[in-house]
Amino acid sequence: MWDDRLDQQLIQFRNQGFNYNEIALRMGVSRSAAIGRMQRLNGKVFPSDRTASRRKGFAAQGTARAASAGVPAKVRVKIQSTD
Repeated sequence: MWDDRLDQQLIQFRNQGFNYNEIALRMGVSRSAAIGRMQRLNGKVFPSDRTASRRKGFAAQGTARAASAGVPAKVRVKIQSTD
């Protein structure tokens, strides 16, 4: 949802002295969304951001290890019934 235009608008409203409630009403977003976006723009890293980046890092490492070991990207296993 957030793009460069909305980021600039948020920053501009904040610099003009509007509070987050007023900004939210003017931009059509929730107060929490405006606060959270401003914090992210200011460089704050949230636990959910750390977890997501950690997952991406582990996935990339696993793919690189598998490729270097010669393991195909997708391996299908056929499960046989014991009936």
